[in-house]
Amino acid sequence: MLQLETVPASLAGLLWVFRSCFTAPSFATFGALVVGLVAQSGRRTVCGMLVGAGLSRVWHHSRAHWFFSHARWSADVVGLALLALVVDWLLPAGAPIVVAVDDTLFRRSGRRVAGAGWQHDGAAKGPRANKISWGTCFVVAGILVELPFAARPVCLPVLARLSRPKAALTDMECLGVKRAWEIGRRRQAGLVSGARGGWLGRWEVRFRSSLTRGQD
Repeated sequence: MLQLETVPASLAGLLWVFRSCFTAPSFATFGALVVGLVAQSGRRTVCGMLVGAGLSRVWHHSRAHWFFSHARWSADVVGLALLALVVDWLLPAGAPIVVAVDDTLFRRSGRRVAGAGWQHDGAAKGPRANKISWGTCFVVAGILVELPFAARPVCLPVLARLSRPKAALTDMECLGVKRAWEIGRRRQAGLVSGARGGWLGRWEVRFRSSLTRGQD
């Protein structure tokens, strides 16, 4: 069975960055699920992550489900911690921070799915006018980075929002953006040394306000 004590130091160090985002019990569950996500070679469902972590016979699966449905933590706080990690580790000093925003429709069935509705489906086949599907649309913001093993820039998602459809608005019009925009100017030395709260806060407010305008 995979024990948390046997997690490689490199992964344990990354997990510790998110310690302030959780209570002690929730952080233990979070760590186990991340380890299971990395180790799982099959389907990475909630139960699949427990299997990957070697905990499927140790923990009841309700512990993992409770973490997502009832535990006291914020996906926004985790996302901003991840954002800071990406900026500090994967962007060269002085490089611009490029934020890409796009939407993804997950096709669903049933009338009681929260946030579901008839929405534009860019992946649907056929004429553009007929690209409408029933489902939930998540608007995702990510940071564009260049990795040594990739031939082109990669977008690493850090924040997401469920876009609730409005008859008069498309999902991307709700955000007021199409593909991407560049925020701020070049990073300054102070941002790397810990005074990043200013630009993080402004970026989060912009992301939140864009969604709020789209839902009014």
